[in-house]
Amino acid sequence: MPNKQKRTEALVRSNAHQMAQILDGLYQFIGLLDLDGTIRYLNRAPVESAGLIEEELLGIKFWDSFWWRGGDHELLKNDIGRAAVGEVIRRETKVLTKRGPIIIEFNLYPIRDDSGRVVQMVAEGRNITERREAELALRDSERLLRQIIDLVPHFIFAKNRDSRFILVNKAVADNYGTTVEALTGKSDVDFGATPAEVEHFRADDQAVIDSGKAKLIPEEPITDATGKIHLLSTVKIPFNFSGMPALLGVSVDITEKKQLWEEAQKGQKIESLGVLAGGIAHDFNNLLGGIFGFIDLARMVTKEPQTGHYLEEALQAMGRARGLTRQLLTFAKGGAPMRRTGPIQPLIHETARFTLSGSNVSFRAELPDDLPLCDHDPDQIGQVFNNIILNAQQAMPAGGVIEAAATAVSIDGGAHPTLAPGRYLRITIRDHGVGIPADIRPRIFDPFFTTKQKGSGLGLAISYSIVARHGGALEVESEPGKGSTFILYLPASDRTAAGQSAAAGAFHHGAGRILAMDDEEVILGILSPMLERLGYTTVCVKDGGAALWTFDEARREGRPFAAVLLDLTVPGGMGGKEAVVELRKRDETVPIFVLSGYADDPVMADPRKYGFTDSIAKPFSLGDLARLLERHRHN
Repeated sequence: MPNKQKRTEALVRSNAHQMAQILDGLYQFIGLLDLDGTIRYLNRAPVESAGLIEEELLGIKFWDSFWWRGGDHELLKNDIGRAAVGEVIRRETKVLTKRGPIIIEFNLYPIRDDSGRVVQMVAEGRNITERREAELALRDSERLLRQIIDLVPHFIFAKNRDSRFILVNKAVADNYGTTVEALTGKSDVDFGATPAEVEHFRADDQAVIDSGKAKLIPEEPITDATGKIHLLSTVKIPFNFSGMPALLGVSVDITEKKQLWEEAQKGQKIESLGVLAGGIAHDFNNLLGGIFGFIDLARMVTKEPQTGHYLEEALQAMGRARGLTRQLLTFAKGGAPMRRTGPIQPLIHETARFTLSGSNVSFRAELPDDLPLCDHDPDQIGQVFNNIILNAQQAMPAGGVIEAAATAVSIDGGAHPTLAPGRYLRITIRDHGVGIPADIRPRIFDPFFTTKQKGSGLGLAISYSIVARHGGALEVESEPGKGSTFILYLPASDRTAAGQSAAAGAFHHGAGRILAMDDEEVILGILSPMLERLGYTTVCVKDGGAALWTFDEARREGRPFAAVLLDLTVPGGMGGKEAVVELRKRDETVPIFVLSGYADDPVMADPRKYGFTDSIAKPFSLGDLARLLERHRHN
């Protein structure tokens, strides 16, 4: 063994010059270190990288050298300590050169003597900066491409011959309720597509790959993770992936466009639908009128508290039924609001109570008593509150609290994009639910747009239209995961709360005769006892012609009527709209009221324009009738 060592040492000495040339010709950084980290040898590469002479680098600690300025010296000392006891160290790190920092693949190898004892160590560094920059650039390109295809709202996918996804974007993964990573390598069948859909998809995939020709599928169904069916328009294009046949597909969701197209085709029927809706509402309201009135009278005369409570609940339900006909008319014919001046607070509370009844959502409101009155149609604005509160409830399936608040604000010219200058009630309704994603927020007021499985997409569209017809505005603020706030602006009335409450609170009692005209026996049947309870006697007729004759006869007898109630329309006869014209020729001051089940008719919204004093919509309660007469007691 000693002879072998001597021969080796002799060989090394004899070839030292050649070995130095070999090491100096290498691009790697090569250094020889003592166990304490002192530099004993360096090849040319690290010396030139430092821009120093060799004497300035030899004999110093490795971590004190030029290359490690600003580096983690403690980590390097730890590496050297580990190599000194025989461990091989491999890692990537940054070192300093005269041209700036570079990335090296850094290695420490222990050198052992014949007994196996570590006596020195070799430090090696390979400059991998360009390789790492190229890898980073490639990863950046891949990341950019991934971001681009994930931002595209359409389906983008690539499949192999087995119909397994080799590329999908986020839209595809979202449809299946999973992630891009989980879907890659799997097929449609693994994520809930129906057997019929899978068979259809695979047949098209194989046809494209086998023929080598692109294929357009104008319309095909796909089921999402919630079970909802979407319609896609898809193009599939063959290509080679890693030498194997594959296809690239792009699908566009045409569900909404097709729905809108179908609804557009129905546009010519909307007018007929409006007429039909109006006729149904008229007949339904006439029917409700008798039921509503008799229940109201029964409630007032009963002495049994429990019976009175049940009748009160029945009236509340009947009131909602009346509102349903108004909703139908609002959409079908865009019914003009029948505005009344009054407080908004009771309507908000009543609507919330009815809408949230039996749910796990509670309602909290901060509605000051001194809010200005509001000129509004209670049925239509109640519908708005109902739609918003219902949406808020559905946004919190686990329960929660809906918060409402209101204040009076003044809008200056140009301060709001759609509101005219003036004083408004600003009403906010806030939930703490799932919120509305930013990408769909601008569309929530569009007709037929909905994210709900069973939604019609009409509730918020109708609400927006109603508020706009009131001269107000409807807006939304939302943040996903933190809830939504709907903001309503409604014009405030110039009347004072004190004056209104006095008029509304006074229960009317009068005297004299009232002429009532309606073609429905049930309406005349309830008008008589209602008016008698208010102190009047009633003369009933069934059409406008009879009303004119009776009115003239009463004047000739010197017993004029204190007021006239006229039904708006009478099939096959003279209705109130025509009769009022003739009555005004006879008397310009007598109060003439129009009543109708066509609550959306322009005459009902603006009765004075047509010669009437005021209007009342069927069905109506005794309180409604009393307030009508009280408002015009001195007219």
